[in-house]
Amino acid sequence: FDVKDGGILDLCLANGKKGKSDGIARSVGFAIRVTSQHTVIENVDNAGSLNELLEVAEQLNEGLLTLTDHQSYMREREETHRKTLTTTKSRIFYWTCIETIVLVLLALWQIISVRHFFEIKRRI
Repeated sequence: FDVKDGGILDLCLANGKKGKSDGIARSVGFAIRVTSQHTVIENVDNAGSLNELLEVAEQLNEGLLTLTDHQSYMREREETHRKTLTTTKSRIFYWTCIETIVLVLLALWQIISVRHFFEIKRRI
């Protein structure tokens, strides 16, 4: 948003419905940029084209700054997702190892119990 007047500004944020909170902690990031408009040049022969050139340069600069803001946000987001992926993969690996050990132990117990069941006892 653009602010025409100077002074102190308040930004109000709401998490969910008014008066209710879902209790989930969230982080909010801001990129606040303060720029000034170029002064209009009037006493030069090509003042109109120079003013247009300055206006286009300001638009390009604004677009570049917005692009760098988006890129830094995407890098932070990628890092967060990479950490989540790493922890999830490690948990899956450990649970799979535990599950494999339990499965092998269960198979061994079944083999032993079936052998014991079919064991022929001889009396002498």
